[in-house]
Amino acid sequence: MNVLWLSSEPLAEGALGVTGRVEAVRFLRRAGHHDVRVICGGRASERPMAGVPTSFMPTRFVPFLGWLSQWPALVKELERSSAHPDIVVSDIALLPALMWWRRRRGGSSPPRVILDVRTPPVEAGKVRAAAQRMRFAASLRVFGRRADAITSISEGLREHVGRLARVSPARISVWGSGCSWCRSPMTRTPAPAELEALVRDRFVICYQGSMSPGRGLFEAVAAIDLVRERAPDVLLLLVGGGSAVPALRSLVRRRGVAQHVRFQGPVPQDRVLPFLRAADVGIVPLPARWEWHVSSPLKLAEYLCAGLPVILTDIRAHDLVPRDAPFAFRTPSASPDHLASAMLAARDRRAELPALGRRARRWAIARLTWEAQLAPLEETLTSLAPASANGSPRRSPR
Repeated sequence: MNVLWLSSEPLAEGALGVTGRVEAVRFLRRAGHHDVRVICGGRASERPMAGVPTSFMPTRFVPFLGWLSQWPALVKELERSSAHPDIVVSDIALLPALMWWRRRRGGSSPPRVILDVRTPPVEAGKVRAAAQRMRFAASLRVFGRRADAITSISEGLREHVGRLARVSPARISVWGSGCSWCRSPMTRTPAPAELEALVRDRFVICYQGSMSPGRGLFEAVAAIDLVRERAPDVLLLLVGGGSAVPALRSLVRRRGVAQHVRFQGPVPQDRVLPFLRAADVGIVPLPARWEWHVSSPLKLAEYLCAGLPVILTDIRAHDLVPRDAPFAFRTPSASPDHLASAMLAARDRRAELPALGRRARRWAIARLTWEAQLAPLEETLTSLAPASANGSPRRSPR
């Protein structure tokens, strides 16, 4: 099948929060049954991810209105494309323009459309978040039922999307976060050169991913302040970037914990694994906000597949990991005192952590490969395939 994947965010080198979509495209292309290409937003300087044929739409990053600039650019890209897609997978931001183009294009065999919803609006201040939630809800109400199928990242988000789109949640397929590292051999490797001296003889807690407000990172820094007297060797390694970094740096200075917190900055995806393996434990300090309850944290899958025990808050998304899993140190909330208790509990079992990490990896390999996670997406694609692609009349899950 000829599949076109649309994303308002750049699926590009260095972009955060796009790994699932990138791995989905790679998986479908590797399967050999699909010719998949991407059209996404971005700047002229963006570099495509390896193995992902990508066209970038020039995007003006204007508060509240940046997504509007993509609509005419998308229609232009669709009009000049020589390859007719059988199926188009779209995020919610580009769905209105896609549906307008499909209706205008007409014809006897317009492409089928899959709306893929990865997350509700989360990365914004109060005013912008309110505007984004209104746009999210309005887009689903107007266009959700017009899509031929919908996929989502979790059961919780599926229920929310179904209500807004007036579609039975049972008709929405779920594919969550996986990790390609499950297939990487667990070999002992030295820490990255920039960390080698820093992590030697330290108890390293690693956070890897997006750093924005509301992810429990400020609470994690405050927790480090609480545990450093009892655990003077503790080091919180923050790998990634985001809007909260300046405020986090300021908090580190005010708390006087600069010797116990390292800001690494974003690293290329092919270098993330060595950074994780330089740590003793990974941390996912997400607070009990609705948008995190219905998430599927990629970093959790990556820690487990990398062979790291994990510190987890008690949110619905973390129920992926059994409550009696010995490699998970659970905390009732993202409050600094609760996080501090979990950090100390992990440090007190430091000698056991390598063995616990191996158990975590074995558990993850059986469940969190991209092949397992993406099976529902491929089934949805197959159900919408034209007769020429699968030898039978195409059918809609609706």
